[in-house]
Amino acid sequence: MDQKKDKGKLPLINVHTHIFTEKNIPPLIAKTFVPWPFYYFLHIGLVFKLFKLYKWIKDALKPFWSFQTATIAFIKTHLATRYLGHFISLFLTLNVVLILLNWSSIADSWEWYKNLLHFLENSVLKYILVVNIPMAYQILLLVLLAFLYPNVAKLLLSLAKKLFSQLKYLPSDEMLKFIQRYLTIAEFAKYKSQKGIFDRLIKMYDPGSKVVVLPMDMEYMGAWQPKQPYKEQIEDIFTIKREEKRNSEHLIPFVFVDPRRIKDEGKSFFNWELEETSSGHKVRLLDCFLKDCLEGRDGQPAYFKGIKIYPALGYYPFDEDLLPLWVYCVQRNLPITAHCIEGTIFYRGAIRKEWMHHPVFEDNEGKPLKTKVKSNFELQLNFTHPLNYLVLLEEYYLAKWVGKSSETIQQLFGYDEVSGTIRVNLRNLKINLAHYGGKKEWQRYMEADRKDLSSELLENPDKGIELFRTQNSSTGVLQPLYSKPAWIWNNGFEWFSIISSLMLQYPNVYADISYVLHNEEVKPLLYQVLHGNEKLTKKILFGTDFFVVRNHKSEKELYAELLESLGEDKMDEIGRKNPKEFLGHVEY
Repeated sequence: MDQKKDKGKLPLINVHTHIFTEKNIPPLIAKTFVPWPFYYFLHIGLVFKLFKLYKWIKDALKPFWSFQTATIAFIKTHLATRYLGHFISLFLTLNVVLILLNWSSIADSWEWYKNLLHFLENSVLKYILVVNIPMAYQILLLVLLAFLYPNVAKLLLSLAKKLFSQLKYLPSDEMLKFIQRYLTIAEFAKYKSQKGIFDRLIKMYDPGSKVVVLPMDMEYMGAWQPKQPYKEQIEDIFTIKREEKRNSEHLIPFVFVDPRRIKDEGKSFFNWELEETSSGHKVRLLDCFLKDCLEGRDGQPAYFKGIKIYPALGYYPFDEDLLPLWVYCVQRNLPITAHCIEGTIFYRGAIRKEWMHHPVFEDNEGKPLKTKVKSNFELQLNFTHPLNYLVLLEEYYLAKWVGKSSETIQQLFGYDEVSGTIRVNLRNLKINLAHYGGKKEWQRYMEADRKDLSSELLENPDKGIELFRTQNSSTGVLQPLYSKPAWIWNNGFEWFSIISSLMLQYPNVYADISYVLHNEEVKPLLYQVLHGNEKLTKKILFGTDFFVVRNHKSEKELYAELLESLGEDKMDEIGRKNPKEFLGHVEY
């Protein structure tokens, strides 16, 4: 980019990146993807060792691949060897196809195939047919073909996948995503510290750019404990901010908060009290881990500029232990980034009975909403569902939840037991629903019938879907229909419309496009939104999910392609102006 042209602009900010290392990942994240006890053999330490061995072998084979390239080039650039190469190609390909068919049982019933073999064995071609040679020689032919003709080898591999009946057990899409995530993390395992990954990340952007770094606390995931405790991961970020003068100003870290850690560690992690002020109750932090992060320690500034949560790890975003923190965030205009996509990182432990029903939403008969808990993968969607944020943002549901909470929480929100109301609400909570629901939900929106609920987003571009109100047919007035979230949830409506509606209806709800950005199929929808709904455009944030999507495209590719497709003005809006509004208090 032209530095002179960008002079005077706000800095580009990527609001969604990661720099954690393999030390911060539980060793058994293959759990639930792979049956017991086989996931023990996919222990992350073993996988990374095997990956390093693979990289070593790959480097050791570089001379071989150079020899292969030189050999193929020699064959193709000399007349005699070119014709010889055609013969070899015919010889190898014909035999390899026949070998694969013989290895498979699929051709046993093909009468035409038997006739073809009979014809070949009684023709001049019988001299180049070697179907009945020993298995070792058959494998050697396959290797030779792959060596001389890589494209043919790819074609034969594709054919083999279709022929062998046992390959019907190929991994599911979820398993393939999991494997990709595994290998991406393994690729960055060579960096022993977060600093090494951060240095690589920031070099991909122009001087002055900034990145929001989101740590991960996976100790409560139910897949064994990571090598490095969570607080040491945070201490490493403290060290980068404190000691790395060259790049530390480009790093905007958030602190990860898990309500189960609050419960386990108590006041050493999150210690607060109600403070009486002229404007009412306020949450004041006392000495604790979160105060060190959010308000500074030992005379140092507040290095951490927001909160990261990951409900898929086994909790709702409105967990009672989080509520005082959300009040604190509203008071100080602190942003929160919340994972909001179906993913491969989710709770792997035992499923609890109480998770079979939603703790707040009810159906039209007043019964608790039934949730899907058949598997851990399915369970994550209950915690991650964007409708859960109505419990925080909409006073009716928040009051209902506070009424079920402890006396301390009721006092915090000024709960009136008689009327069932609260004096303090969280309508202005600043939340980034990260990943905007994901590619799958964007595709579902594009495929949805116009008579579906999704059409409300087009019909009401200023508000989107009425998430818990309905229109009275006699008066035309919008009235609360408190069972509507349960109806939307049960009917499985796509998340793109729900998240967009939350962004339109609540002043501080945003969504970043990380893990959506690399998908070419959904870019037209992004373009449509950014050029067709000005109100929604102001709530969309640039993010890449580095290094998680590194297996798809590099940071440079993602940024360059987005700039080309959206244009500089729209890129400035989602990459500069909107992040500034979201982060608010960060110095520029």
